[in-house]
Amino acid sequence: MSDATELPIVRRSARTGRVQSPLRKRPPRQQRALATLAAIHEAALRILDSEGEQAFNTNRVAAVAGVSVGTLYRYFPNKEAIIDSLCNELLHRSLEEMTAISERSIELARHSLDAVVRQIVEAEVARHRRILRLLKSFYRDIHWHYDYEQHVLSNLPERMHTAEWLRRVLNKYRAELVVTDPVFAARVVVHMIEGTVHSALSREPELIDDDRLVRELAAAVMRYLRGGSTPGA
Repeated sequence: MSDATELPIVRRSARTGRVQSPLRKRPPRQQRALATLAAIHEAALRILDSEGEQAFNTNRVAAVAGVSVGTLYRYFPNKEAIIDSLCNELLHRSLEEMTAISERSIELARHSLDAVVRQIVEAEVARHRRILRLLKSFYRDIHWHYDYEQHVLSNLPERMHTAEWLRRVLNKYRAELVVTDPVFAARVVVHMIEGTVHSALSREPELIDDDRLVRELAAAVMRYLRGGSTPGA
C-alpha cells in the first residue's frame, strides 16, 4: 500500500461539511505497529462475523488479536475508533477496483447511456453493501462521514470527478435527453444516487441487499434524464 493510501479517507461533518479528524490515536508507521493494526482489524472482523455485535468490545478484540488491552489503547481509544479504522481500510481496498471500473465505463459510454448509469449505481451500492455486511449496524452510524469521491481523486489523480465524467457522457447522448443543462444534470444524478444509497443505509438498510434497488434507482435516473418511461424499466 502506498503512503497516499495510508492516509485516512476524508471524514466530513454532515452538519457543517468540515473535515473531521480520524479517531485513531497514533497512525502506525513501523512494521511491527502495522502488524499489530492488521491483527486488530482481523480480530474485529472475525468477532463481528462469528460472535456478533454484542460481543464486540475492546477487551474481546484485544484477546482475539493476541495483544494486551493496553497495546490496543495505544492506537484506539474505544471500539468506535476500531470501526472507524476498519472502515478506512475497507474503503481503501475499493481503490483497486476503480481503474477497472473506469475502463469499463469508457467502453460502455460508447454504446449505451443506460449501461453507464446502471454501472455507476451498481458500483455505489456494491461498495456500501460489502462494508455493511462486514461492519453490521456500526456502518450505519458512520457511512455518511466519508467523502470517498474526494479520496479517489486524491489517490487516482488521472480520474475525473464522477459528475465531470458523466457530463461528457450526457453531452454525447444529448439528443435523446430532456435535460437541457448537462453540467447541472450530471451533478443532480450524482446526488440522486449517493443520496438514495446513504438514506437507505440510515433508514432501511435491508434495501442495500435488495437487487431491486439498483434496478429501480437506475430507472429513476434515466426517467429524470429522458423524461417519461424508460425502456426496460
